[in-house]
Amino acid sequence: MDSCGWLGAEVLGEDGHTDLFLAIQHADTSAMVKYLPVLRKAVANKIAEPSSLALMEDRVNVSRNLPQRYGSQLHFVSQEVGYQLYPLQDSVQVDQWRAAMQLEPLADYVAKWKVVWPPKVDGR
Repeated sequence: MDSCGWLGAEVLGEDGHTDLFLAIQHADTSAMVKYLPVLRKAVANKIAEPSSLALMEDRVNVSRNLPQRYGSQLHFVSQEVGYQLYPLQDSVQVDQWRAAMQLEPLADYVAKWKVVWPPKVDGR
């Protein structure tokens, strides 16, 4: 990727393209940061999916203890609590940002982990 840029499905096939993303998405933060600009360019050139970029940007932010933009990153708290979202940049704008990156609404996404969105306050 350093010399050729992001390789899309037309070069690697769908499985290879997915594997490339997953390898970088699960690498250490320095690798993700290194390849974020490459992925941004690939999304702009329609070689990679906007949703992939959203996931990687959130993962980098969470690894740096910064709020995530798209709400893609959750963590397991305990058996009693279950999963929770890492902090968000803006809980009002999150669904607009998600839609722009071709992601489903946050409530639908977090429901898979039995997280209620928006969170209930005082049982309401």
